[in-house]
Amino acid sequence: KLNSKRLLSFLLIGVAVAVIGFAVRPDAEVRAAGKNNAAPELVGKQWLNTPGNAPISLEARRGKVTILEFWTFGCSNCRANLSAYAKWAREFKDQDVEVIGVHTPELDNERDPANVAAMVEQLGITYPVLLDTQGANWNRYKTRYWPTVYVIDQQNVIRAKWEGELEYGGAGGTAQITRTVRNLLAAHE
Repeated sequence: KLNSKRLLSFLLIGVAVAVIGFAVRPDAEVRAAGKNNAAPELVGKQWLNTPGNAPISLEARRGKVTILEFWTFGCSNCRANLSAYAKWAREFKDQDVEVIGVHTPELDNERDPANVAAMVEQLGITYPVLLDTQGANWNRYKTRYWPTVYVIDQQNVIRAKWEGELEYGGAGGTAQITRTVRNLLAAHE
């Protein structure tokens, strides 16, 4: 026979398990967060690697695929992804696909535009980079981790999101993002 204290204990344990179950999402769900939502427009006037360092708008890119990557130069996982971004920039350059970096600083020295420009040059980054010194784009995209990669389709809808290093532990992120881009291009031929 259950007394009221014991029943209350079981009830509280059940509620705790349910709350924890909803709070801890599997990794695949975390990576898919934001998928199929409209991509927020990029804000900010400080750009590198664009003609005249002029801003790029997603609205002006409508009809084209965009690979948007949030990074900061002091992040080793961000640096590990650089070769994939360079590969995509080369592979898709003639197919209306553009890689755009959004440099959102974590540390004080990463906030200085001169430091960012020097690191972009040192790291050999040739694709456009938006300096998100106040984190406005980070917040608009509800980004949580460096690095995070978004694939934005021709209608400016987020079709894929990858949080973290693309190949950490053999994760296969490079192939997944590449496949998403190719599928978007094939659907609009």
